[in-house]
Amino acid sequence: MSIEFAVKMTCKSCVDAVSEKLKNVKGVENFDIDLDKGIVLVETELPSSYVQDQIESTGRVAVINGYGSRLSRNTSGVNTAAVAILGGTVGYSTGGIRGIVRFIQADPDMCVIDGTIDGLTPGKHGIHVHECGDLSNGCERLACGIISRAAGLFQNTKKICACDGVTIWDERNVPAAGASRREFAERKKGGRFMLC
Repeated sequence: MSIEFAVKMTCKSCVDAVSEKLKNVKGVENFDIDLDKGIVLVETELPSSYVQDQIESTGRVAVINGYGSRLSRNTSGVNTAAVAILGGTVGYSTGGIRGIVRFIQADPDMCVIDGTIDGLTPGKHGIHVHECGDLSNGCERLACGIISRAAGLFQNTKKICACDGVTIWDERNVPAAGASRREFAERKKGGRFMLC
């Protein structure tokens, strides 16, 4: 499987630092770094969060841009990657459970599910994917996320959110929606609200 990261790199020494780090990560099969585009493409079966942590340990900010495999498009050419967000301001959960789960159709018989879920009580937990279900009472009996299409490899080139101008580098430090996000965007632009 391939994971595409946008990485905040400014020069060849950034590339060298990321390259040196990834060379020494057991489980990274191959990688390619494009300084001009700020892209690091990693072939691995490791969890995306682990690879992201390795890249960020070099002092650079890394953001997952897309997932893919040689078979991550179906016969109609449609990307078969998806994502579900749990908790926070855009997903549903109770008790502070938050996370993101990504799905990639690695081949016709296998879907790779990768994610990070925080706030779980100690013990064993499972993941269950249902095609249909009764959500008439919200997610009372389930910690649910709606699975939607996600960007595959090279399908997400944005560096700035078009709706409010928050950069991908600042994205993790601001709420996903609401007044606090708008206030952050306005402060960042010196009081001017701009669309990009």
